[in-house]
Amino acid sequence: MLKGSFYLILCTLFSLANSVSAFAEQISVVTEDAYPLQYERANKVKGPATELLTAMLDRAELSYTLEVFPWPRAYKAALNQRNTLIYSIAKTPLREDKFKWVGKIISLDYYLFGLNSLEVESSDSIESLKKYKIGTVRDSAIHEYFQNNNFEHIQIVSYPEQNINMLQNHRIELFPANIASFKISCKKLEFNCAGIVPLYKLDAPSTELYFAFSKNTDDAIVEKVKKAYQDVYRLKPVNIMVEDEGYPEEVSHIN
Repeated sequence: MLKGSFYLILCTLFSLANSVSAFAEQISVVTEDAYPLQYERANKVKGPATELLTAMLDRAELSYTLEVFPWPRAYKAALNQRNTLIYSIAKTPLREDKFKWVGKIISLDYYLFGLNSLEVESSDSIESLKKYKIGTVRDSAIHEYFQNNNFEHIQIVSYPEQNINMLQNHRIELFPANIASFKISCKKLEFNCAGIVPLYKLDAPSTELYFAFSKNTDDAIVEKVKKAYQDVYRLKPVNIMVEDEGYPEEVSHIN
């Protein structure tokens, strides 16, 4: 009887030790510079998605590092590294089983942008768009969308703003973007975006952006962060607002 009780106590202590160890371990957070949701300025990562991240992890009482990479590198890190959180990542059918999902940040609609002289109509079929040269960020959700729909004339970039340069240099004809983010990026980067307009709304299901952990992250950490996410949202529903040079522009709501 005593041996059985002693064994039970040892098992309980071992389980508690593992749980405490999981919560004490530092996690790695990776993201991209994707103004206005999250961006680096004066060696600090800012933006409404980052504010939500900070509130969530502070509530979960987890220590973490935060690094900004080009999207392909951030995505690769979240696929392969233990205890790694990535944001803002689109939740797609292809990615469903590759990550442990925490909670949604924002929903976005994506359009194909091009010069206003390009004859693309909103009533055109997806098939008719495959003849154009289209720029997209490597390993992005929209890149997956193009691959799944057998687009052949795809030009890969590492940063979204490269698409604008390539369009103006006539190396591509179209690129995907969210309208509000595109407008504010043009202001922030001081690009002359006159004549670049949204021509076609993409019917892509991959427009909900999330926080997600790498597949080999400890389940105890994931559940603790999920609970913190729910608490933060319940205490203060967040409106994603973007301020650029004093002019606020609402992008969307977290829902």
